[in-house]
Formats: sequence, structure tokens, C-alpha cells
Amino acid sequence: MSEKWKQKILLIFPFAVLAAGMILTAAFFLHTYRQIAFEHTSALCETILANSPEAEPQLLAALKDYHSLTEQELRGNDYLEKYGYRVDDFCYDFPLDRGCGRFLGDSHAAIPWL
Repeated sequence: MSEKWKQKILLIFPFAVLAAGMILTAAFFLHTYRQIAFEHTSALCETILANSPEAEPQLLAALKDYHSLTEQELRGNDYLEKYGYRVDDFCYDFPLDRGCGRFLGDSHAAIPWL
């Protein structure tokens, strides 16, 4: 191989590895976000049905309607603000039981090797 070809490979290889790492990280975060969103929605439904079991048909119908909303319909929805809630009311602390929790001091991290 010529010297110029080796230089090109040495220049391109780190960027290819960086790009692959960024793609894998984004895919991992998307998967984790989807799992957490599902768990939270499931817990909310469970809490509602524990308090009002007779509301199951209405809850399932509302969940189906919610599932069919587009991103534009969801964006900027501040419905709970009229009841005095804020975004911070639902995010008490950084979730140390997820992701890099062990690295941040949590011994029960979701990823055991971190």
C-alpha cells in the first residue's frame, strides 16, 4: 500500500469508530427510554385501576386514544399545569437505578458491569 493510502486509513478509522459508538449509544438510550416510558405508563394504569377497578374499560379506551396521538399533538401538552403540577413534580431525583447508577454511587444499577 502507498503511504497516502495508509494515512487516509489512519485518518478515517477513528472517525468510523466514533460514529459507530455514537450510533450504538443512541440506540441503547432509545431502547432504555422506551422501556422506562412503558413501565411508567403501566404503573400509572395499575395505580388508577387499583383505586377504581370499575374504570378499566374507560382507561383502556383512553390508553388506546393516547397511543394514537401524533408527536405534534403531544408536544406542548401542559394539561396537568391547570391542577398545579409542574414537570419537576414528576422528576424527584436523577434515576440512579438506571443506566450508569453504579458509577454514580448506586449499588443496584440496571447495568451490572458499570
